[in-house]
Amino acid sequence: LAGRELRYDPGTRFNTTGGDSPTPTDYLMVRYVIEQASSQSYEGYLDEHIFRPTGMTNTVIAKADTAVENRALGYTVEGRTDGRAPTQIDQEQVPQSSDNGLIVWSTGEDLFRWYRALINGELIGPELLERMFTPMLMLSGDSGHVGYGWKIRQTTLGYTTLHVANLTGYNIEVRTIPDEDIFVVVLTSIEDFYPPHGQISWKLATIALR
Repeated sequence: LAGRELRYDPGTRFNTTGGDSPTPTDYLMVRYVIEQASSQSYEGYLDEHIFRPTGMTNTVIAKADTAVENRALGYTVEGRTDGRAPTQIDQEQVPQSSDNGLIVWSTGEDLFRWYRALINGELIGPELLERMFTPMLMLSGDSGHVGYGWKIRQTTLGYTTLHVANLTGYNIEVRTIPDEDIFVVVLTSIEDFYPPHGQISWKLATIALR
């Protein structure tokens, strides 16, 4: 990475080469920065400073050989043209070796605990919190903006933040509408049966505001 030419000056734009979600390279860089700044392991830092203080008791960092208790099984519709039910993926392939130590397994309830602690100022200070929920950088291709950690768009309900991610057998959406105190988590266990652009979380958010 250090030998590649920069696409633009650091701090001026943001590029999502993985579509709506960061790539494994992005997470590797985050892991490296955390470990260098804290002198702790990535897993140890998240457990001490996020998981335990917020009561996220069903959240773990999963490696390729990690046995995650009560994990939902992943499915796929890839290759199915007959309209029949999805097929279960090989669970030994989740997470893949390329995801080793970068995947956080969690629940909707735990993610809600994280969000409440975040907006209540229990995890970061007000300046960083504002940068998470305020458009800070233009997305590459002029397709919108990002705050610190996710996409941000202006809607009829105010700013909405969105993070979309997927891995073998699974997809997730995490959306907030800060002005309305709305937080939506969609956890699905079918990797390729997925409406784009956070449609499910947006519909659930609008239903909550009726």
